[in-house]
Amino acid sequence: NLGWQSFASSPITFSDGSVYGTLCAVALPGEEALVPRDHIMLDVLARAAAVVIEPMFIQEREHGELVTMVQDLLAQGGPQIVVQPIVTLEDDSRVGWEALSRFPVDWAMAPDEAFDRAHSVGLGDALEVAAIRRAAELLEELDGYLALNISAHTALSDDAAELLATLPVGRIVLELSEHDKVQDYQLLQERLAPFRERGLRLAIDDVGAGYSSLLHIVRMFPDVIKLDRAIVTGLADD
Repeated sequence: NLGWQSFASSPITFSDGSVYGTLCAVALPGEEALVPRDHIMLDVLARAAAVVIEPMFIQEREHGELVTMVQDLLAQGGPQIVVQPIVTLEDDSRVGWEALSRFPVDWAMAPDEAFDRAHSVGLGDALEVAAIRRAAELLEELDGYLALNISAHTALSDDAAELLATLPVGRIVLELSEHDKVQDYQLLQERLAPFRERGLRLAIDDVGAGYSSLLHIVRMFPDVIKLDRAIVTGLADD
């Protein structure tokens, strides 16, 4: 009743056995009818389509799942924050704290990976700012200064600037991550300058690893240089 002379179809099947869709062919009245050879060709095309479509389908699905995960966490105020004490070697007295982000167990990601993946879907700045905001809420309970991690990309964002403008920056050490390459040092200096004038201290994190190079130090004039562990491990024994 559809006016087809003949019809053939072949499922587009992914490697896990799931069916993405169906590749179809029809012969209309007046055309040559489909023959077994046509169905074989349809099978070949369906398998080729699956090879091309499956990676894109998986990437899109994972992208959507990641966006949902990050958005849900942002709705809860961001990652959980724990702090570790920073002491002076002279007398072991506590002088400050470092804030560390902790993510849900079911994320199965280290903090660095979680932030990197959030940046890959355009939500990294929001997630970093949320972590800084949540950490800064602890200032009233803590003595000394509080070290907060931030990437160069997020440090240039308007949201980060707006948040820093509300904080007692004299009690904050902003640690520039080694995982993010600085594209424009002058712009980054200009963005941080008003806060450094108010007492914000800048630290270069894990110098000797990632993008924390000597150029990083020369261009950013940090108050604190944190050497990567690999540089000093075993120093007392060699």
